[in-house]
Amino acid sequence: MKNLFFSMLACTAFYACSSDEAVMVQQEQETPKVFTGDAAYMNIILSDAASGGTRASSPDNEFEYGTEAEKKVSTAHFYFYDKNGVYVSEAEVWNGGKESDTNPDENIEFRSNTTIILKGLTGKTYPQYLVTVLNKDSKFVPGQNLDDMLTKLADADTTGIITENGFAMSTTSVANQANLEGKYFVTELSESNFSEEPINLKDENLKPVEIYVERLAAKVTLNIAQALGEGAIKVDGKTLYPIKATVAGEDNELDNTIGSEVLYVNILGWKLNATAKHSYMMKHLDETWSNDKLGFVWNSNDFHRSYWGASWVYGKNGFPVNASDVNASNLLNYYNLDSNISNVGESAYCPENTNTSEIVSSHLNNAVTSILLKAEICDKNGKPLNLVRYNGMLFNEGHFRNYIIASLDRANKLNVYYDNGSDDEAARYVQIDSSFVELASAGNGKVKVVLKSETGKTFTDSKGNPLSEEDLKAFANDLAEESGNATGYKGGLMYYNIPIEHLNNNKNEEVDGKTIIPEGKYGVVRNHHYVVNVNKLENPGVGIFDPNEVIIPNEDPEKFYYVGAQINILSWKIVDQNVEL
Repeated sequence: MKNLFFSMLACTAFYACSSDEAVMVQQEQETPKVFTGDAAYMNIILSDAASGGTRASSPDNEFEYGTEAEKKVSTAHFYFYDKNGVYVSEAEVWNGGKESDTNPDENIEFRSNTTIILKGLTGKTYPQYLVTVLNKDSKFVPGQNLDDMLTKLADADTTGIITENGFAMSTTSVANQANLEGKYFVTELSESNFSEEPINLKDENLKPVEIYVERLAAKVTLNIAQALGEGAIKVDGKTLYPIKATVAGEDNELDNTIGSEVLYVNILGWKLNATAKHSYMMKHLDETWSNDKLGFVWNSNDFHRSYWGASWVYGKNGFPVNASDVNASNLLNYYNLDSNISNVGESAYCPENTNTSEIVSSHLNNAVTSILLKAEICDKNGKPLNLVRYNGMLFNEGHFRNYIIASLDRANKLNVYYDNGSDDEAARYVQIDSSFVELASAGNGKVKVVLKSETGKTFTDSKGNPLSEEDLKAFANDLAEESGNATGYKGGLMYYNIPIEHLNNNKNEEVDGKTIIPEGKYGVVRNHHYVVNVNKLENPGVGIFDPNEVIIPNEDPEKFYYVGAQINILSWKIVDQNVEL
């Protein structure tokens, strides 16, 4: 993966006053009243910035600015803490600013001037730590101390990371900062940052306090590689991508017996799945992480940023295995593909979602945020095909029903007949055929063959004796067992699951027959842009039979339906990923 984007703010404390001032406000809480007399001045220059890097080394040498919506700043809150890390007070102000004239301009894409007046100072007892939050949700309340601040959540789902004010941003987290005792998300202040008198902004002797912030959101964009379209055909406004797949038996109209060897995929859109329900306002780091373990340089003091973080989900377990297990207590959001689908080329946003090697190795498909690429499988005329995948082979739906009925007959389990009304007693009772059965959902994307509920027939054995309820239940069990583990493509609908990769290029290991996925190989991190370019289509996706059922991927994507994609994380920090369908 290459090119990750980190938005940053440079906040410079100058000693001056302007016509746009924010007065420090004391919260009505039991906190030390440090400011009780004099005033001090801090001029804040906020600069929204961009950065980049490659998947393996993160050299911070590629940049991308955010869109107007992504870099919009409506509110800026400054939270001050004393030397013991206890909350003192806060200020709120935003005066706008000026965009950078060049692209890129040393990571800076936006600058502004703001003056904060700290009122009620007692001598020179100044606050020591500053935490900055932009575009915060109205429900966010600062922590009473720095430890408490670290546990504060932005809000549920994306409402806390994309607020009515814009994209929420907070002070970036950098490990190994001297004198901060693990408070890697704060800006340390000193007496020299304050002035008792307004001072000219142009004073060259002023030493700025630089504050870097990053967006809480992770950004994902899905594109179709241009090269993939070279083999596509256009039919009735659809772009159809050919794949090689043999369908057993008749075609969809049941009018010949030749299986199709070339099918086509029509891409309908995409959606993020398994997204975190919450996000910490402040990024969490583990200073014991190593570059060797993560497979990339994860922390950069020189560039004031880190490329990995412990999300709200990090270290937590207990992910649903089946769609029926999904409920309000789940750690992640799981979706169906029936609505709210993004178009190819559009972007979507979500809270960061990272986890440990142990958890990702055991729960790759249901613990990692992924792209669900919605598509339909068609014939050369663009007509969606009703298919069933069974034991690794594709069947036309009608032929699959024939196959199951024939299998039961061969096993002497098709002792189900009906009275056809014939006067010929020998021909009166006829064994049922595939027209008496249909597909039904078996849950979690699977289907089974069942007797139709309305046939207008009374079922008997071969001699005309009516079948009991117990007989019919036994036959239903035989049908379900014979057709079990099949996947239906209703109206040709299917999806490809693309687990989103991060920066770790280390290979998976096999230990005692189990695949160990290194930490940092999968996950979405705040302020990173993951650009997925689908560049290869070879295999059918996973069928969708019930469009309203949430999707919990439960098959190996590399074995069945891995997507050819290239993921870039842009400025926002850029990450590349290549996968093949």
